[in-house]
Amino acid sequence: LVRLNERRLGDAIDESVEEVQELIAEVEPRVVTRLVAIPTVQNLQRELARGNVIIVPVAAQILRNPHFQEPPPHYHMLVLRGYAVDGHFITNEPGTERGERYRYPFEVIMDAMHDLHEGNLAQGRKVVLVVEPL
Repeated sequence: LVRLNERRLGDAIDESVEEVQELIAEVEPRVVTRLVAIPTVQNLQRELARGNVIIVPVAAQILRNPHFQEPPPHYHMLVLRGYAVDGHFITNEPGTERGERYRYPFEVIMDAMHDLHEGNLAQGRKVVLVVEPL
């Protein structure tokens, strides 16, 4: 994915969630993906209960992950892989070595959710990419 991304987008480090969707389709056309705009916690829980994973674009500083190197990244993506009854999403957090099954409260993910936006990340839309298993 990294090499394909470099060929398609050049030296761009950050991609929008739509660009990630295009990359997935190019690498593996059989994978079903869909964008969900303005999702609720219940929408996300329903998708996870169906066995889907969810790629979430975020303003990383809002996550306040103590394992991020300083300064934390500006824009970031993580994967929701489940949720717990205590109000936490279970993630794969690629921003830290301790990221497998890292837990974030529902409200932190919902607050941090912002797609890439030139100039002001806080104006990025609330959208996620649902990825269905093959």
